[in-house]
Amino acid sequence: MAFDSLGRYNPTHKTWDHVGNMIPVVEHSEGIRPHGEFKPAAWLPVQFFDKFFEDYFVVMPGKALAFDNDGRLVPAQYGLSAATITYTDRDVEAGVIDVRTGAALW
Repeated sequence: MAFDSLGRYNPTHKTWDHVGNMIPVVEHSEGIRPHGEFKPAAWLPVQFFDKFFEDYFVVMPGKALAFDNDGRLVPAQYGLSAATITYTDRDVEAGVIDVRTGAALW
């Protein structure tokens, strides 16, 4: 066990496996999956890069979801009128569509 200078326990948790981030498996409705082809909105900012699939994820497991005006899935927080979207360099690299202009970020 690891302790800091004050004698407090300082845990070191595994944050990576051999191919990328550790992603929790969250399933609230066991055995019940709605029929349909659901895709995330193209304007969502990326959350992290998965090394195994070599792709960016935009929706993390366990998030409450909603539909946007185009019928695409978004985290429910973006359904609020006060929600703000901040893009980073990773979004430019992933080719995310800007929600304000409808064009790819550059």
